[in-house]
Amino acid sequence: MRPDETNSRAAARSVVSYMNSLVFNILLFLVGFALLTGGADFLVRGASRLAVRLNIPLVVIGLTVVAFGTSLPELVVSLIANLQGGTKANLAIGNVVGSNIANLALILGVVAVLRPLPVDRQLIQREYPLMIGVSLLFTLMAWDGRVVRWEGVLLFLGLLGFIYWSYVGSRSLAEEKESEALEYIGGEAEVGPSTGDPTDAAGGEAEGSEDELTQSQERIARAARNPLLPAAISGLFRSLLLRDIGMVVIGISILVFGADLLVDSATFIARHFGVSELVIGLSLVALGTSLPELAASVVAILYRRGDIALGNLVGSNLFNMLAIVGITAGVRPLPAPLTMRCVDFPAMLLVAVLPLLLVLRSPHQVSRWKGAVMLTLYCAYTIGIFVIEQGNGVC
Repeated sequence: MRPDETNSRAAARSVVSYMNSLVFNILLFLVGFALLTGGADFLVRGASRLAVRLNIPLVVIGLTVVAFGTSLPELVVSLIANLQGGTKANLAIGNVVGSNIANLALILGVVAVLRPLPVDRQLIQREYPLMIGVSLLFTLMAWDGRVVRWEGVLLFLGLLGFIYWSYVGSRSLAEEKESEALEYIGGEAEVGPSTGDPTDAAGGEAEGSEDELTQSQERIARAARNPLLPAAISGLFRSLLLRDIGMVVIGISILVFGADLLVDSATFIARHFGVSELVIGLSLVALGTSLPELAASVVAILYRRGDIALGNLVGSNLFNMLAIVGITAGVRPLPAPLTMRCVDFPAMLLVAVLPLLLVLRSPHQVSRWKGAVMLTLYCAYTIGIFVIEQGNGVC
């Protein structure tokens, strides 16, 4: 066999091996996302039931455990990436900024194109301006190249303030969070066959489930306090408690393992295609961690609850900045590449402000053409960051 033939065969085997590695890492990337979703669900269900056994009000569970749970994939991915350090840490800040852009450009655009969204006036007057203010604050904190620990602590304190403000100041939000908590605990609403109106059925079912849950709380509390009850009852209480604790532990384990898979595979994919971890975080990772919000928003419009879809997206963006950045930077300073000042932070602020400008005039509605505008912006931004990356940046 001639030397050139030997070399060509060796090169072919090397290419096949590398392509197999790429396919394998893409599969690991998808498995990581699946584990993140499943682990978050396990953790939230277990933690919600534990909170019920501690007689914590449903609205508090909805505002804390459930709200944190929907952002757990982003939180764990950002924490793992930041703790690993190096260029992998750029996945963390890219994940947050990319998720914020995807929520209000991609998801809002897709949902509005499917069905125009009515916007609650309270959202325009309260939560939406707050989200814009927090976006500005986050941008200022990251402008010098990193979010340091005290800034992370400040953001997390802002999260606690937001939870308290929501709890005492918004009855409609409280009812919404109670409903979310009931779904995770086990009182998920179903559509009533007689009326066909999912909102009426959900309201009646949630109300009945809440009464049953209150009675269950009272029974649990009596069982925990009364040592004279039969051993069988106390044994059942302990077994259910252990089950819920087990769900929390399993959920955390799955989350950490899935996040580790996702970060390592995303890094490999980025290097294979010659792009930075930041761009992968802004696009692929952010898109994947935003899929739960997309699913929730589509379900909301299918059940003619489009009025809460934008509120969920605004709430998700607030949690991304206050909880994910706050906790991640509080554990370890979070690097923010200076190149983000040219495109990514301005794009995040534009996408945050534009929907508000589009719905300020009555009727307060995100119509199909407005959704198409947001969707076009997302496509342009995503293509733009890859083009800029190949041109070695604009800064």
